[in-house]
Amino acid sequence: MYNVYNFILSAGPAAGEMLRTPGWAVSWERALAVWFDFIVSYGWRVVVFTLLLKLMLFPLDFYQRYVTRKNQKIQERIAPDVEKIKKMYPDRQMQFSKQRQLQKREGLKPFGACLPAIVTMLIFLSLWQAMLNVGQFMTVQTYFNLHDTFIEVQTESHARAIERGDTPTQAETYARTQARAAVRERYENHERQSFLWISNVWVPDVPWQRPIFRDAPSFFSSIDRFYRGNHRQLSESNIRGTFNYELFLYERGEELDENGRMTPAQIHDFNQWIHGVMGQYEDVMHDLIHAPNNRNNGFLLMVILAVALNFGTQFLTMKQQKKAGMSNPMGMDGAMGGMMGGGNMMKIMMFVFPIMMGIFAISMAAAFTIYMVMNATLTMLGLLSMMGIFKLMDKRRESKMVTQVQKYGRPDPNSKNKKDK
Repeated sequence: MYNVYNFILSAGPAAGEMLRTPGWAVSWERALAVWFDFIVSYGWRVVVFTLLLKLMLFPLDFYQRYVTRKNQKIQERIAPDVEKIKKMYPDRQMQFSKQRQLQKREGLKPFGACLPAIVTMLIFLSLWQAMLNVGQFMTVQTYFNLHDTFIEVQTESHARAIERGDTPTQAETYARTQARAAVRERYENHERQSFLWISNVWVPDVPWQRPIFRDAPSFFSSIDRFYRGNHRQLSESNIRGTFNYELFLYERGEELDENGRMTPAQIHDFNQWIHGVMGQYEDVMHDLIHAPNNRNNGFLLMVILAVALNFGTQFLTMKQQKKAGMSNPMGMDGAMGGMMGGGNMMKIMMFVFPIMMGIFAISMAAAFTIYMVMNATLTMLGLLSMMGIFKLMDKRRESKMVTQVQKYGRPDPNSKNKKDK
């Protein structure tokens, strides 16, 4: 293996210097990879990032809960009027029209709490893409760094073995053994990204996935945005977008052609070089692949937590919305709301949404699952806290009303000032 790739690898620079840092502007990728780089562990980096993100979004979340609570009070107040409408208008379309008029007049906003949910979903989807990009980038970067260590130690060890009189076969065996040991040491001390019980945060927290991919095809499939296998010829645009091709040409003493483009020969040589680097995966990672602890990346604990916490959050949200008269998205017992399923739809989502989160958690890198768990935990804590605050506000309001009744008597029931304060 050493002699086969020695010429190809000597024709290019160190692999670790060749991976171009993506041009992430103001984005989630830049926040995770650059702004929080003072936190070495990506697991804890995601925890801190999620905490700060939830603090930034807290006003929006509070607004959602406030609107929900306000709707609850309005629904409680107009419930008798709604019952009158049901009795006066047997036709469901007419009921719906009159109920909407009543709700509009009283200031009820059935969709007032939808904006925060939409924002949360957009953030979720964009973070999903960001974690995928960062995870693949870090996986490639880690391998390139380990590959450089392997080649450097292998070259030095091979030369040292020849100098002391070893045969070529003995020198090659010795050099490979030393290089693999150096790779194992660098990974454990510098490249490993573990978090609590999770061995590799860029691999799902599941027992059937290994922290180190066991073969080259598995490795290639995990970085398909950067590389698609030994037999794929990278185009010039692929090379320019992902790799530091200027350094590759500089190391070879070459330049771009008069049009500022790579020549066909240069593209061919670069493909030979990158395929040589990638083709050594199983040799470079041999000791890590066959290490006793390369068995289970996780134990589904983060997945279970993500499902359980999202179910709890959905349950509390549904309970609060039901009290607020929002079990029917278009108004109580309206014709359109009936067609949309009303409260049954909310019950279905209470189970469907956590299952969707579980599928994401099983298939995505553990770093994203950490975000999901942290986000769901903070959401539930925030929801419980706001429910407690609102209950306290209600008690104070009721106490104030009792005091006013004792002092001034009961208010006129015919008063038009029915707005919720």
